[in-house]
Amino acid sequence: MKMKWNFSSWRIRTQFGAILAVSMLLILIIQMIYYFQMTKVTKERVELFTKSSIKQVVDTTDIIFEKVSKAAIYFSYNSYLQTFLSIDDPFEIFQAQKYIEDMITTAVEINYEIENVVILDPAMKRKYYYNSIQVSSALDQIETTLREGDGSKGFIFLQGDEIENRDYLAYIMPIVYSAPDARRGENLGTMIIFLKLDALRTIMHEAAPSDEVDLVIVDYKDRVVASNSEQIVPGSVHHGSLPSKPSEGIAIKEKIGSTGWNMVGVIKIPNVVKDYEFLKSFSMIVGISMLVLLVLFGLVFHRSFAKPLSRLLDEIRKVGVEDFGKRIQASYQSEIGGIALYINRMLQKLELMNHDQLLVQKRMYQIEISKKQTELYALQSQVNPHFLFNTLQSIGGIAYAKQAPEIVDMTVSMAEIFNYGIKGNDNVTIRDELHIARQYLNIIDIRFNGRFQWEIDVPDALLELNTIKMILQPIVENAVYHGLEKKLGQASLSIAGWLEQDGMCIQVRDNGPGMTGVELARIKQMIADMAELELGSAGRQKIGIANIQWRIRVSYGEPYGLTVDSVEGEGTTVQIRIPILANK
Repeated sequence: MKMKWNFSSWRIRTQFGAILAVSMLLILIIQMIYYFQMTKVTKERVELFTKSSIKQVVDTTDIIFEKVSKAAIYFSYNSYLQTFLSIDDPFEIFQAQKYIEDMITTAVEINYEIENVVILDPAMKRKYYYNSIQVSSALDQIETTLREGDGSKGFIFLQGDEIENRDYLAYIMPIVYSAPDARRGENLGTMIIFLKLDALRTIMHEAAPSDEVDLVIVDYKDRVVASNSEQIVPGSVHHGSLPSKPSEGIAIKEKIGSTGWNMVGVIKIPNVVKDYEFLKSFSMIVGISMLVLLVLFGLVFHRSFAKPLSRLLDEIRKVGVEDFGKRIQASYQSEIGGIALYINRMLQKLELMNHDQLLVQKRMYQIEISKKQTELYALQSQVNPHFLFNTLQSIGGIAYAKQAPEIVDMTVSMAEIFNYGIKGNDNVTIRDELHIARQYLNIIDIRFNGRFQWEIDVPDALLELNTIKMILQPIVENAVYHGLEKKLGQASLSIAGWLEQDGMCIQVRDNGPGMTGVELARIKQMIADMAELELGSAGRQKIGIANIQWRIRVSYGEPYGLTVDSVEGEGTTVQIRIPILANK
């Protein structure tokens, strides 16, 4: 003989004990899930924040580098600068230098990140410098770099010596004679633009706190150029500072434009989660307190409820077995006493209640049928704007008189749509629905100047079949509003139809941006749940998918209605399935 575990057949004390044990176990499980989930969510949020911060710093740094490189290119090809480096006449040199000073001063004032500009001749001797900031150590390193052939153009990081005690970030740009004569291509010198490293450090400090995330810019030699942390020494070789274990941190790397440099971000997991230790400890205390309260509640429940309830149950059993005229005699406290009193009253009015219950059930069925009829009529009568139809006809007449054919076409199409909507009969043909859809698409063509392409491919066998009104045009409108209006490039929409074994199908497909998985799941759940459909169709202003699905279900039954499918980035497809009904 097999034992059946029927919880409802257990004694109330056993049920409560089981509930108490399960509750305690659930509290422990929830506390553990909360503990680990909080850590996980915290890491994910910090990682997302770090990626965003790195992207922001990379974009800002890339903009700065691009501005500097464009300024260097502009300077190097400037005719005054090339004249300044290629002639010997003192007067012409003086005039060119004056122009160069004005040009570089303007550039430095516009680009706050430029600290100094130095122009060297082919022998690496200074011909011009913007200000007197000491850069001798940097120039010596640049001369060595150029002589060794380790790059003649681009950004370079330079460590300061013990005398200057500062680091440099510079952009090197060779100056080549570009006039169309015999000297074309001759090396005239080198322009060096020094950048403010403090500007990069400020950007990185503002992007992320150094106690939670280390942000580091490294050059193509993996040397530290700048960082938001004072603990990371500029110029040191950066081995990624990558954590040896995933629990110690998460490293993120992103390239900076075309410089060959990288931005590295290291999330310090222990520092991030330490701020949440109090919440974790507090949640454990709350969990233990809840366990203690559950035990106390169990004791109180047994004494004040379970035991008196068992006695009451014994008396009720005697009433059922011995005599319905018998009443509960024992005295009970609290709500159980009230239960005993109401049981006695219930026994006295049992027959009357049974009779009244039959009457109430009959009335409820009548009310439900009336409600469904009212809802169907309300859904069918949402749009009844006779004055709009007359107004549109008047506008069309004025537009025709003023020789505005686009306005005429739009008002005629809109008038037909409104006239169609205010007709009293809800039963129409597929031909009527397609005609209204064409009128709407004609309006869309005019509005968007023919940017959309649309086609209708419905066989003649479907055109005279019967359907309820206004189930196609709102679907087409949704496809245009939510799909094609957001489409970049050529947008297209197709309407197709075919017969199936148990009905017919009208399909509306667009090549818009489609829906995400979450959005698609929400819509599918809505059109599958009759309760949600009723809520979605309750408002008199809503004539969208919920309204159409509700009307089809109310009119034709459960097997028919809408199906929605969508692929993000490719488009959305809506299929309307209705029974085959000949037009009467």
